This record gives sequence, structure tokens and C-alpha cells, in this order.
Amino acid sequence: MTTAPPDLLEFDVVVLGTGAAGLVAALAAAEEGASVGLFEKADRYGGTTAISGRGCWVPCNAQMAASGIADSREAALRYLASLSFGHIRPGFAEAFIDDGPRVFQWLESVAGLRMKIVSGYPDYHPERPGGRPGGGRTLEPELFSYQRLGGWAELVVSSHRNPHLMLSDTTLGGGTGWDPRAHHHLRLPRGGGGEPVQAPQGGWPRLAQVPASRATTGANASMERWATLT
Repeated sequence: MTTAPPDLLEFDVVVLGTGAAGLVAALAAAEEGASVGLFEKADRYGGTTAISGRGCWVPCNAQMAASGIADSREAALRYLASLSFGHIRPGFAEAFIDDGPRVFQWLESVAGLRMKIVSGYPDYHPERPGGRPGGGRTLEPELFSYQRLGGWAELVVSSHRNPHLMLSDTTLGGGTGWDPRAHHHLRLPRGGGGEPVQAPQGGWPRLAQVPASRATTGANASMERWATLT
């Protein structure tokens, strides 16, 4: 990904926003040979995805199959129909269920993304028809080194909640709510100038916050960045 010259104003595909949906759409188009204009109004990339809990609901995913966890297309469709009280468009639900696992397998092949099951994390409404109380459908990314992003690392928005905890570290995901000491060197949050912040003795508290200067909201950001995928 490189910054586009100001005179390049024509693209095959234009994507607005750099959250997960925007970046995946841009990557898919670029992989097919299209020139892509990727626009972000904030002064950091990542959108709400970068400050989310990072969990992805993917029924019938490959990780479930590899772990011997049973799931079915029919059960997932029943669950979505139940949550929507029958108002969901069947074609949309079917596309989501059928293509979700394939999209993540594709991302792992082209982007180096590695996903894992959040063990024991149930569906939000496991009591509904097709729901899974034992978990398996919720995936989260494995640890990914920001060093692999090079100069782009400092342009990713940091969570204002707890950037060094994964969903599986929390009590909801079967963890303790504390940053595992063995992973400190992989999870150090960045300081305002990009330098690592030293973990305090005893580890990070479970409600640790990143510096306020790192928080960004699109509503008051005045800088518009745009890039082209090459």
C-alpha cells in the first residue's frame, strides 16, 4: 500500500473507509488486477474494527472442522432466521453462511491473517433455534506483529480500551482478564511517538488505557488520507 500522487484521481474501484470491510474489499479488487482508491477521512487507519473486540462470527468455519466441532449450514440459518424473527432475506443469510469460511481461508492465503477459535465463547443467544452454547463459531486473529507493517504501523488507530488483550484473554473468552506474561514482548502498546511503552512490574492492569493522544474519532478528524493498492 502506497500513498497515491495527487494527480491520480481515476480508479477501477473506490473504497471509502479502512475498517475490515473496506480493506477486504480493496484487497479483493486489487488481487483481481483492479486499480483501487482507498479513502479514509480520519488521520488513522482501521476504523471501528481496530478498536473493536476483534471477534468474528463465522459458522461452519475451517477451524471448527479441524477441531472436530460439529456445525451445520442449516443450524446457522435457523439461528439467523430466529434472531430476525423471520425478516432476514434468505439470500443474504445464505451468502453470509456459505461465503464466510471461504473468505477467511482466502485472507489467510493472501494476507497472512491467522484466525483461531475463541474457546467456549457461545453465540450471543444460544437459547435460540440453531444457537451454539458451547462456542466454536467466534474467531479472533492470532497475534500479529506490527513490525510487519513497517511505516504503516504508526498509522493504525489504537484502541482506547485495552489494546493488548485478546478476546480469549478476557473472562468472556475463557481467560483471566490479564495479559499473559509470556506475550508481553509481542503486545506492548505504542507510545505517542511510536516507541514501545514498558510494561509495569506485575503486568498491565486489566483496564489499562492507551494515552489519550492516541485516541482518534472520525467525527472531528479533519485529515483525509487516501492510498492506492499496488
